[in-house]
Amino acid sequence: RISNSSTRLVTAICPSPADLAVSKLAAGPPKDIDFVRVLVGSGLVTRAALESAASELAPDSRRAVMERLARMG
Repeated sequence: RISNSSTRLVTAICPSPADLAVSKLAAGPPKDIDFVRVLVGSGLVTRAALESAASELAPDSRRAVMERLARMG
């Protein structure tokens, strides 16, 4: 999170690529899955980073993310 005079005290949330990808996997729409596939394929995020980020989720969300990640191949 960033909030200072440069942001005019507006709070900006800047997730890591892995956190962004995991949130998209948790949401689950096909376009989000495709987006994550491109992130992984281009090397912007690794599967290991996704698994690590997913480990911080609640059990139900973690399970859904890991299932979608497994289906990505």
